[in-house]
Amino acid sequence: MTRLVALLIALIALPAFAQVGVYIQYSQWIKLEESMRTAYVAGAADSMNLFSSPKNAAHYYACLQREKLTMAQLAYWVAEISIAQPAMMERTVQEAMLGVLQRQCGAPAP
Repeated sequence: MTRLVALLIALIALPAFAQVGVYIQYSQWIKLEESMRTAYVAGAADSMNLFSSPKNAAHYYACLQREKLTMAQLAYWVAEISIAQPAMMERTVQEAMLGVLQRQCGAPAP
């Protein structure tokens, strides 16, 4: 329920370029206020159910629960990825988030 509320907030508050089905670049996302970045990441995490295989989505959700990782923490880690990987500025937030999840959780089994 919390993720749904965060997603709704993100959809209402973010500019039109960030609406459902349109991914924003990391370089645009990092300029948002922290609460908006967190809301966007929560929506991106929820969208894994739509745009990822059920097996992959289940793998990452299980990891988030096991690690007790909040959306605010995930958003923080996504923001920090640019320090280690400056090329990420040209990628989407979803790509950065997936990179963080793969490092934290490992890749799903084939």
